[in-house]
Amino acid sequence: MDLIDDNGNLFGVVNVIDALVVLLILAVAVAGVAIVAMGGPESTDEPAVDTETQHVTLEIGSQPDYVLERLESGDEGTVDGGQNATVTDVRTIHSETLVRAEIEGEPVADLDTIAVGGEPLQFGHDLTLDLGLYAINGSVAEMGTEPTLALEETTASVTVDLTDVNPSVGDALEAGPTATDGGETIAVVEDVDREPALVILESDDGQLHEHDHPRNEDLQVHLEAQAFETDDGLYYQGQRLGVGQDLVLEFETISVTGPVSHLERE
Repeated sequence: MDLIDDNGNLFGVVNVIDALVVLLILAVAVAGVAIVAMGGPESTDEPAVDTETQHVTLEIGSQPDYVLERLESGDEGTVDGGQNATVTDVRTIHSETLVRAEIEGEPVADLDTIAVGGEPLQFGHDLTLDLGLYAINGSVAEMGTEPTLALEETTASVTVDLTDVNPSVGDALEAGPTATDGGETIAVVEDVDREPALVILESDDGQLHEHDHPRNEDLQVHLEAQAFETDDGLYYQGQRLGVGQDLVLEFETISVTGPVSHLERE
């Protein structure tokens, strides 16, 4: 018997074309079963990463006019690590600029914050906010959920201690100097307590004794300062006001630095 007869039938029974179609269908079916058995092709898509937003206040200090003219709410950019950031509020206070920004990032386990550049975002963290045409650097002063800066101007009574200073410093401060910013008075010295500075001397028998310094003085400088109250406390000229923290005072005729020993809101 011929393999294919004159009518094109295989073994005189099945049409060759029909047989090829049946074989093709069987081959596709077998391949489909094999793919299902192997679990199908692996997905190359990376798993979605959960992100959260964190609102932060950046202290960016004194900025040139060309930056302040462009910096406004709604500006979009990135922070360290290429994470998205949006400016939500901008305030300039006594030449110090504060920027509120919304930043996207992965939440950090056990911490109420997000990761920026692979590190948890925390107070004092230095950040660079790249806004395309320019970039600004700042330090994280406050974190929260509100997009706007919560600022309230207030007057604070502050006492700053200065130790072992030349009498000329006390003379200059007793004159009642004022600190100004943009023509506005922001601090006034109201009173100065002066007493001799102490020195410790060792006697011949090895005993330590306190004596008044023959010249230098210890001062308590009492002043009234214009401060701003935020969710993170009081600030004067971009400096956090707190007992025990150093405060830089720059007057027209003299500059001094000392720890705050007393602080009271009026």
